[in-house]
Amino acid sequence: MKRLALQTFIAPILVGATLSLCFFNTVLAPFQATAASPAASKKNSPSSVWKTPKQGLPGSREDGGTRAQTDGMSVLSPKSGVIALAAAQPSLMTHLDASMASRNLKLLVMDETGEIQYEKKFKVSGKTGLFRLDLNPAMANALLPDREYTWFLSALPEKNNGLNASMAQNPSISGKLRRLTPSAGSALSPEIAQQLAQADPLQQARIVYEELGSWYECATILSQILSDPNASPQAKEKARKVWGQVMTQGGKKEFIQKMPIASPLVEVS
Repeated sequence: MKRLALQTFIAPILVGATLSLCFFNTVLAPFQATAASPAASKKNSPSSVWKTPKQGLPGSREDGGTRAQTDGMSVLSPKSGVIALAAAQPSLMTHLDASMASRNLKLLVMDETGEIQYEKKFKVSGKTGLFRLDLNPAMANALLPDREYTWFLSALPEKNNGLNASMAQNPSISGKLRRLTPSAGSALSPEIAQQLAQADPLQQARIVYEELGSWYECATILSQILSDPNASPQAKEKARKVWGQVMTQGGKKEFIQKMPIASPLVEVS
């Protein structure tokens, strides 16, 4: 299987950078105790059941300012509504049903003062389903680490001469996004950095999930495997099984059967 670019998801790890103190204060101590275990490579075998991480799973309460689902649209996100990412390129795991197949979408990302930091329109072109909506890399760089941003994803009116009256006709969802800050005081162990560098994408997802407790970033890695046209049928089958387990352990059973696909969106502005 074509090896996926690590920098898309865990570049800060591989270049010796580190994740934020708020992230590692909760996961580094238990993680380092097992990092150099001789069984580490065996544990990465995708045939066994992945253990549930103690941290990083979606919470039991959805933030009051979050609307992660509406008619025809939803976003895979923690119950807290805050998608925290160490990845260099933020992304939203978005699901569109068939009713959105001919609609245009608009994504807004605003800072804490309400100023728009990112704005982009998309045309839905192709098969709908669950996919990664990546922020344009150049625009994503405008999002500062360790700051909380609010995102809005809306379906634009079907007619250009006016707004549809009901929310059902113009569905909109929203949530929070935070990029984690590298911190010089919280470096990953060399053993784990080496494991990640040598691992295939499925093993990377497992390390990120079990050891770092990053449920959401694990899901994004799995989505990349499942939507990769160059991935082998065997690799995709293993990823499907793991996807179901990860969604179950994260309390997101409604996404178990929603296998990620390549993005159907095309930028229009």
